[in-house]
Parts: sequence; structure tokens; C-alpha cells
Amino acid sequence: MLLSESGNQVGRVIVRHGKYVVQEMIMTREKTHWLWTEMSKCRTLFNDLTRGNVDDFTANILNKHSIWFEVLDETGIIGVIYFTEMYQIVDCNAHVIFFDLKVLEKAQLCRAVAQWMFNNFPLARISAVIPKLYRFTISLTRLTGFKKEGVRRKATLMGGNWIDEVILGLLREEAFNG
Repeated sequence: MLLSESGNQVGRVIVRHGKYVVQEMIMTREKTHWLWTEMSKCRTLFNDLTRGNVDDFTANILNKHSIWFEVLDETGIIGVIYFTEMYQIVDCNAHVIFFDLKVLEKAQLCRAVAQWMFNNFPLARISAVIPKLYRFTISLTRLTGFKKEGVRRKATLMGGNWIDEVILGLLREEAFNG
């Protein structure tokens, strides 16, 4: 494990792309609190069942079937990319959050992370299930190479409204083409 200049643990770098670095996220108590605070600022990030539930959030972060990465630029952490349901072995679910709100400029970075996942795990595909109201995230996912596979109607409750979720997938061979 590496140490930063401040003496904090630094995760292994998995991707460098332009001004961005993606590294394993070392989940300390302070990092978990910081992440909860940052993610809570996004009013639509959590659904009505998970909003304000720090215990569920912490359990998700510490789940042994998930992998969390932090995205950094020269200013510090600007986002997280994480994969859940790794127990499926050949498929997992991808999630991205960029706190700097410059989502669409990160398509090539996200493609590089997807390629890293395919190179390091026996995945046949990576899935993404995104609430329909996250238009920029859906656009980013499509720019990364994911293909729309369908819609789960009224799949999540957000702000008292049932929201459809868009299902997207990226196959191993698609990640290395285009």
C-alpha cells in the first residue's frame, strides 16, 4: 500500500488518462464520511428508500462483491466509479458519479476503466441500470460504448415519483472496438 504526502493510504492506480487518474479507493472511516457527504449533496442520487440511510450506504461500500475506484485530477477526488454484484463473475453493474459535473468529457476515461475490468476479471459483459432522469449519465454510458438493451418501467421511487430505469450493456468485445 502506498502513502500520500499527508501519510494517508493511497490505492493502486489502475488507469491514467489525460489529466485523470483512477485508483482503488481505500475505504477509511474518514473517506466513507466524506463520500456520504458528497453523494448526499446530489438530491436525486439516492432513491426514496435509501435517502438518508447511512447504514445501507456503508454496507454497500463495504460489500465484498463491490469494487470502488476514485477519480482524481489535479484538484483532488472529482468522482467515483464502482462496480457491484461482482459475485456474478461474468457480469457486474457499473456506476459512475462525477462531483465536478463535467460528465460527458469522461467517456474515454470510463472506456479505459471498462477495459481494465475486462482485462482483470472474467467478465463477458458489464451492465448499467440508470434512472431515466439521469440523462447525462445515460449519454456518458452510451459514449463509453454501452448499448441500450431495454427499460425497466417504474423501477425506482425518487421524490415520490416512480421512475423508469434504462438498461445498458457493454460486451467484452465491444469494449476494445471503436
